[in-house]
Amino acid sequence: MQRSRVLVLVAALAVLGWWVIGYLPWLVSGLHFSADADQVGGSGEGTAGVAMPLPLVAHALPELVACGVVGGVVAGLLPIAVTHVPRPLVILVVWSAVLVTAAIALAISVKRVRDTAPGLFASDSRVLAGLGAAFLTALVLGLIAGSLSVQWHALTAVAAALVGGTLPTWVAACVPPGRLDPDTVSHVSAVLLVVVLGAGLAVSVHRSSRALLVWPIALAVLWLTGPALTAVSYLTALLRPSSGLPGSLGDHLRAARQVFGQAIGHTHPSLIAVVLALLVGVASLVRHHRGRPASE
Repeated sequence: MQRSRVLVLVAALAVLGWWVIGYLPWLVSGLHFSADADQVGGSGEGTAGVAMPLPLVAHALPELVACGVVGGVVAGLLPIAVTHVPRPLVILVVWSAVLVTAAIALAISVKRVRDTAPGLFASDSRVLAGLGAAFLTALVLGLIAGSLSVQWHALTAVAAALVGGTLPTWVAACVPPGRLDPDTVSHVSAVLLVVVLGAGLAVSVHRSSRALLVWPIALAVLWLTGPALTAVSYLTALLRPSSGLPGSLGDHLRAARQVFGQAIGHTHPSLIAVVLALLVGVASLVRHHRGRPASE
């Protein structure tokens, strides 16, 4: 296959991976908010039933961030499967395709919100600018984690941990309200954590046992991602017309930082899932390095 065709295919798959996998919860919801979101005086007033590519409303900020991270990592990891084209070129194509598509999706979503909720909180330019910044930050963070993993396989453990930390929010967003109880959502998230983190740890040690040095960093990322999303959820509850914005934004951000600090000691992933993932990684290490010189 010609290089140009390969790059076009890579660009298309990167965009699909970012949107279809990353924003699967939003696709499951039908690309619109339910009537429950359209509460008078709420952050989503006037947006119920409005189809748009992204959940660009303040009350969906945790979903917007978690899906952006997951989609970014998925797209960023794609070049690892391309072998006959220079890897930096493939990474450049992936970044270009995903960022251009994301910018278009963001622009469409902004226009849809402004057209359907004129004069309301959801369509305020400052609100949309903040949500857009959060969306792009999460996306770029995911792309960086995925792309670095392509260049240095040891960092696959960190990328997997980043995704693993977002799974509770991502899974919860996939389920319509009231369909599953929180315990079931937690169990599903734990199973997915074993799969994602275990795979990341296994791949990280495929080439060198020295990748074990990255595992503590990966576990730290996993432990901090949950509290970070807890702080985002806390901040989301304050993003509403009656919360005194924009003057109170500084106070809200300081309070969110305090929530993050407190959540570090209370919000953590399933310990059983983490142990099982570590066992998968150790088993992969033993399998790939059995019989190799100790210096490898």
